Amino acid sequence: MVCFVKIIGLLNAFTPQKTLEDFQDVYLVMELMDANLCQVIQMDLDHERMSYLLYQMLCGIKHLHSAGIIHRDLKPSNIVVKSDCTLKILDFGLARTAGTTFMMTPYVVTRYYRAPEVILGMGYKDNVDIWSVGCIMGEMIRGGVLFPGTDHIDQWNKIIEQLGTPSQEFMKRLQPTVRNYVENRPKYTGYVFEKLFPDVLFPADSSEHSRLK
Repeated sequence: MVCFVKIIGLLNAFTPQKTLEDFQDVYLVMELMDANLCQVIQMDLDHERMSYLLYQMLCGIKHLHSAGIIHRDLKPSNIVVKSDCTLKILDFGLARTAGTTFMMTPYVVTRYYRAPEVILGMGYKDNVDIWSVGCIMGEMIRGGVLFPGTDHIDQWNKIIEQLGTPSQEFMKRLQPTVRNYVENRPKYTGYVFEKLFPDVLFPADSSEHSRLK
C-alpha cells in the first residue's frame, strides 16, 4: 500500500450488505477535498498557485514511480485540491507496477493526456505519466485542453501539428505499419513556444516575469 501525503488516503471500506450472499458493493471512505483540478482550472489562478499545485503533483508522481507504480490515468478530474491549495492524486484503477504485462495495454490514459507512445502502440514506462503532467500543466496555464483530439488519430494529429513531426530516431522505434502511416502524414514543424504560450499568459506583474528581469 502506498502512503504519501500527496496520494489520497483510504480511511475506511465497508459494504452495506449484511451477508456475503447479498454482497454487491464496496464503499471507500477517503479524505474530504473541496474540488478537482477541472474546477480549479476554470478559476483565475495566479502563477504562484499554479507552480505550487504542479510541484505537489510532481512530488506525488515521483513517490509513485520510486515505488515502481505507474498511474496511467492522470488527468485533472483525478487530482483533487483543498481550499488551502493542498493537492492529492486519486483513482488508481488503471495503475500497474512497472514491468507487468498489463503496462503494455494501449488504451490507458484519457485521450487528451495520452502520450505518443501509447497512441502509437509502442512500449512505454513511467514516462507516460510525465507526458500527462505536462498536458495538465499546459491546460492550467492556457485554461483549456492542450491537445483536444476527437479520436486517437485526431489526437496524434493535434500533437504533431503543435509539436512537430517526430524525428527519424523516434520513427525507428515504431512497428512497420504504424511507421508507414506516421511517415505518410503531412509534415509539421510545430508551433514556436510563444504561440503555444503567448506573453499575455505571463502578465508583467507576475513573479515569473519579475524573475526574468
